[in-house]
Amino acid sequence: MGRAENVILTPEGPRVIDWSDAAEGDPGLDRAATAVVLAQAAVAGGSLSASADTMLTALLESPSPLTRTALAEALRRRGTNPTMGRSEVELLDVAAELILSRVQTG
Repeated sequence: MGRAENVILTPEGPRVIDWSDAAEGDPGLDRAATAVVLAQAAVAGGSLSASADTMLTALLESPSPLTRTALAEALRRRGTNPTMGRSEVELLDVAAELILSRVQTG
């Protein structure tokens, strides 16, 4: 079973905690950042790749447009995340190609 150290269970249901990089901003950037994480997992070739690919497809089918600006910023931020290893950073270009192959960007 995977770890979920940033989720706690409360009487009202699960709650996400410890988002040190949370900020107000463009909701499209949140969507792009989620797409980048899912695409990275999809192209990584691990046990979660198929599930991540399915979730990425569903995310990209939503009616909200994914802009090139938001995608570029999400890739930049993900690439500078200090918790990612070299192999994860190296997947970003392939992840971006996967996203762009599946969606029209504005």
